Amino acid sequence: MIEKETLIFGPVKSRRLGRSLGIEMVPKKVCTMNCIYCEVGKTTNLTLERKEYFSWDLIERSILQAKEIEDTFDVLTFTGSGEPSLNIHFEKALRLAKKIIKKPIAVLTNATLLDIPSIRSALAEVDIVLPSLDAGNPETFKKINRPHPKIELKTIIENLKKLREEMKGEMWLEILFVEGINDSEKDLKDLKSAIDYINPHKVQLNTVVRPPAFEDAKPLSFEKLKKIAEFLGERVEIIVDK
Repeated sequence: MIEKETLIFGPVKSRRLGRSLGIEMVPKKVCTMNCIYCEVGKTTNLTLERKEYFSWDLIERSILQAKEIEDTFDVLTFTGSGEPSLNIHFEKALRLAKKIIKKPIAVLTNATLLDIPSIRSALAEVDIVLPSLDAGNPETFKKINRPHPKIELKTIIENLKKLREEMKGEMWLEILFVEGINDSEKDLKDLKSAIDYINPHKVQLNTVVRPPAFEDAKPLSFEKLKKIAEFLGERVEIIVDK
């Protein structure tokens, strides 16, 4: 377990969320996947083990610190240099933040642990859940996300649908496109099927902007993203600059 002075960082200007104050739930780079495009870097601890990556005292203190500077941010965003829900205190942290922070609570997640009911029910109470889904078929999922071997795409999609039905806030589904990996005609059709099934409030298209974990992860042009957005239909927006 790592101890730090605080887990909050920012506020940073976010295209999606405005002034976002981040709160980090896991250290670099503890994750359930090893996505080829990740700007944080390659996963060093590929795991499904939930544990106390940061102590409850540190998490609670950080949320209280966020409360003290609430006038400086628009949204409190739970994130991490990996998958935030791996922290065993994740659900408790969301409940505390929701109780004492008046600003919206957002969570960035890769949705791999939504089969755990307590995680799903905690996420159902926050204002904005921003899950990622970069593939609509298992072959592409393994190529782009390089998940822990026990993770299955169909389970992620089913659990995203469950969460969407249960949640009080909004789901903004992010898809990050990598040239030649998840942008084929078949990939787009499979993604559209998954989107239609999950029925998120928004679909946000992204591509590689910062240096990726693996050098062969190349960005799509803005023009291609526009064509993909047209194909995927309503609720779709592009969240990268031209």
